[in-house]
Amino acid sequence: RALALMKEVHAVILNVPGLSSSRTVICKKIRGSMMDKGLPSFYITINPADIYHPIV
Repeated sequence: RALALMKEVHAVILNVPGLSSSRTVICKKIRGSMMDKGLPSFYITINPADIYHPIV
């Protein structure tokens, strides 16, 4: 019973955005598309501005 419950909870957690489980799913999808289509040739890094962003 406990194993069946854990499988159901894990299935629900995969669809919650922002949790580590959903990030794992997204990373696996990205790796899969890189295997299929090759490495990206263009990279973008977005950094918040030092004077405008409250976290920085």
